[in-house]
Amino acid sequence: MKDETVNAISKATGIPAWMISNQMEKMNKPKEQWYQSQEFQMVTTVVAVAAAPFTG
Repeated sequence: MKDETVNAISKATGIPAWMISNQMEKMNKPKEQWYQSQEFQMVTTVVAVAAAPFTG
């Protein structure tokens, strides 16, 4: 994941960029079922809500 993307998500959601980076790193590890974690679902929900005004 590129820094610009992380920074954009950080700005849109108010989530610190380092937290987003950590989450992206977890997502890149296939051994972990990151998509089932509470944290990931929360981040996804926040990002979806934050992105809603821009996606239509």
